[in-house]
Amino acid sequence: MINLRSKIGNGIHREMMKRLKDMKQRLKKRGEHFSKEKTSKKEDTKKTKEEKKSKEKPESQEKKMKEIHETVKDGLKDGIIKVDTTVEEVMTKDVKTVKPEDNLRNALDVLSEYMITGIPVIKDNKLVGIISEADIIKVMDVRKILDAKKDEIKLSELERIKVNDIMAKDVIIVSEKELITDASELMYKYHVNRLPVLDDKKKLIGIVTKEDIIRGITKEFFEKSMKGEMSVIKTDIDKLISIVERKGPISILALSKELNVDPEQIEEWGKILEEREMIEIEYHAIGPPKLRRKK
Repeated sequence: MINLRSKIGNGIHREMMKRLKDMKQRLKKRGEHFSKEKTSKKEDTKKTKEEKKSKEKPESQEKKMKEIHETVKDGLKDGIIKVDTTVEEVMTKDVKTVKPEDNLRNALDVLSEYMITGIPVIKDNKLVGIISEADIIKVMDVRKILDAKKDEIKLSELERIKVNDIMAKDVIIVSEKELITDASELMYKYHVNRLPVLDDKKKLIGIVTKEDIIRGITKEFFEKSMKGEMSVIKTDIDKLISIVERKGPISILALSKELNVDPEQIEEWGKILEEREMIEIEYHAIGPPKLRRKK
């Protein structure tokens, strides 16, 4: 048994342990239990505020994705919405990968270092699978590798298991030229959170996630609504402008908490609004940027 903190940086260690526990909770909620023991109602009432808080963001993100998906689906069907954004425009191009012969410790290190939840598996420059943090955590629990209470992981056990042993080999993929609405349909149909992106030569050139889809659709709707091309979708933009007008200069982090939107997305909206001379972004030497109404 080796203490994880002695092997990797404290920051990565804290983030990884938090994410391991959060993922375990989410999997339990979906019915993918690590054990057959049922939690009593009495135990449920003793959940800490921290546990509840850790669940809010994934649930909210999932709910937001579902709402956007259903709205767009109905809009496309009725002919009142047209989405032009392609997968290529929102995907992550700097894709981290592992090999089938790599062990799970290597895969877990990559997940933790880059704060991602899944990694494509490459062999001879070809996509042969994908492995997620959920896959690793399931194995860790079944084989008693993770001891969250003691803050320890049996790293030697992880090193004995190869990526090829647990990776998903039937990978759902998407083309760079497909629309993000098509990618969204695939995610919902096959219950996946990410899709590897291949070019015409079947080469891996990116990866697209649910969060990428949300950002892409929201940005396009916003830009079209600003041009008067679309008014059927209500986004968080109106709320953002209202908050800025009411509270004056407010940090991106504060807006992120109020709107339950990623800070990077808030800053992206701010830049778009700034181009239209509606909002100003203030950057300070210390602290996050702030948004204020354009004078």
